[in-house]
Amino acid sequence: MSTKRQWQPYACLSSFRVPSRVSRARRHGTRNAERQTPNAKLTLALALFALCPVSADAGLFGHSGPSAIYLAISESSAAQQSEVQAQVQRLNAELQAGTRHGPTLRYIALPTLNPTKAQIEAYLERRGEAEGAAAARRRKLARIWVDPSRLRCLMVWDLQSNSLVTRNCYLVGSLPDIGTASKFEDVTAEFVGQQ
Repeated sequence: MSTKRQWQPYACLSSFRVPSRVSRARRHGTRNAERQTPNAKLTLALALFALCPVSADAGLFGHSGPSAIYLAISESSAAQQSEVQAQVQRLNAELQAGTRHGPTLRYIALPTLNPTKAQIEAYLERRGEAEGAAAARRRKLARIWVDPSRLRCLMVWDLQSNSLVTRNCYLVGSLPDIGTASKFEDVTAEFVGQQ
């Protein structure tokens, strides 16, 4: 009479033994495995952090925040300043009426009248410098340097003091998307679009 062995689930694991920290420590020739584990983790973390490519001006994870989008800075005309003030008044009326969401930043960037001849000349001077630098490196001029007819002028408004931050006109090749935060010299401003 033969005895059949009955199938038992996980029978092969009944003899499996999980090694303890003490036996693992003895196997590797160390005495205090618990004390060395945090140091090993810390060493690994520091080694991985040291290998991360982070530039000096970037943040912890390589993000440096909003970037500057302007190509040249020039002094604005009185007509451009009055146009920005009129746009801010229209923006305030829309905010009070509830037909528009307010900006999230203290500073806002607004497009104003097209650049003047003096502003275009300042742009062409900067573009010439960029062409010379590109030629010295045997490279093409970057695509951000557009034809002067496509230039737009942005100005920055301080919502807290209800005034212009500077009287500068920031020349850009194209208008950013509404809600985009960009760096304008010392301040970060949110583009709110044409009012």
